Amino acid sequence: MLAMAARGLTIVEMADELVTSVSTIKSFLHNACNKLNARNRGHATIIALKRGLLKDQDIYTAEEMVDMWAPLGPDVFEEVASILRQRSDEDLSRCI
Repeated sequence: MLAMAARGLTIVEMADELVTSVSTIKSFLHNACNKLNARNRGHATIIALKRGLLKDQDIYTAEEMVDMWAPLGPDVFEEVASILRQRSDEDLSRCI
């Protein structure tokens, strides 16, 4: 639900998408804020992102990410791809 909040969905939209009640969504978000010591759901989302509990992929579609990054030019894509490859290699080496 924090990913949905990060995408800008309202509580009513979240409830509709998850086929649950508004009170259930409010309860979940309240509990998430308490567990993360957050002031509100926006703050909880930021904390979750910083702690790695949410990933960019949870918030944005690949197309949205491309649209956001495209104006920055191909050099930025090359740099991001290089960083992602490096992180992937590091993750693999930790597993071995």
